[in-house]
Amino acid sequence: MVKWRGEFLVASMVMLLLSLNLQAGNENSGLPVVQIKILKNGQVLIAEKPVKTGDIEQIAKDVLKANPKALFRISRSIETAQDVFLAVLNELKKADAKKVSVAVPTDE
Repeated sequence: MVKWRGEFLVASMVMLLLSLNLQAGNENSGLPVVQIKILKNGQVLIAEKPVKTGDIEQIAKDVLKANPKALFRISRSIETAQDVFLAVLNELKKADAKKVSVAVPTDE
């Protein structure tokens, strides 16, 4: 069960999602896809390799420099803390990532 931490968090998440201009996309969209997975314990994996949240901005900038059409696909557990999810979205926003896909949370 997802526990929200108040209206401020919900409003912040909605505003962040809107400002990112989220786009639906998958491996079949023809875009290069960068998989970002957020585990239950808050650990973030990019291409199955652990990364620190603070490093995501630079990683995303490097990816976008190599391929400006890259799509960042975020998947997470339903138990993932919202602040970790929002931190990942914020790092992608700082990197000026325009194509971000957020998967429906799973029980993993």
